[in-house]
Amino acid sequence: MARLTITGDTHGKLDIGKLSDEAFPEQKTMTREDLVIIAGDFGAPWTNGESDTDRAVLAFHESRNYTTLFVDGNHENFMMLATYPEVMFLGARCHQIREHVLHVERGEVLHTAHHRILCMGGACSTDRDLRIPGISWWPYEVPSEKEWQHCRQNLLAEKPDLLITHEAPGSIVRRLDSSMSDEVSGGMEMLLYEIEKNRIPVTDWYFGHHHIDFTFPTGTGIRYHALYQDKAAMEQ
Repeated sequence: MARLTITGDTHGKLDIGKLSDEAFPEQKTMTREDLVIIAGDFGAPWTNGESDTDRAVLAFHESRNYTTLFVDGNHENFMMLATYPEVMFLGARCHQIREHVLHVERGEVLHTAHHRILCMGGACSTDRDLRIPGISWWPYEVPSEKEWQHCRQNLLAEKPDLLITHEAPGSIVRRLDSSMSDEVSGGMEMLLYEIEKNRIPVTDWYFGHHHIDFTFPTGTGIRYHALYQDKAAMEQ
């Protein structure tokens, strides 16, 4: 039975250890039919043209038994991601970074045997003032209006049961820090509004970005999962 595993940010090589054989022994019995999805800040390639570190990180992911997918976060080299060939994978438009490593584009829906998974990248960097535009920070971290519209259209048409994003809805973010609010969490809140208004059967919303592991119980029927080191596993 094919498996789906979701985890949080890997940041290139910085947090890749959570996918090592020791930290993730379940992978020993996985196959390419199994999916591991990273909820943003994949972080590779980070350097224009791929550095030796980028190639080593991508070789690690390619060497796994499973297939790796990721949504983009805010710490990505968006200019590089756009240079890779676009392919269709499980009904979703993706950039093929390596044969078995794919970036799921914003607003796309993955169709597995048991799930329809809406993927939406993007988040605002709180450390942008410390970064260099075009080198370590890219304004494309914030989704465009066209991307939000595409995501909304697929949400209404596909009626997904799972969401995987980098940022969470604003109402959930404020439970982490009452002072936090930005345009991307606001955009995610609008998606939540559409889910509730149109009774879309979302059961679980997974996100990264906040570097914590926590599940938020709510009265709306949706379970919110902040992921960093933890891994959520299910039949796909």
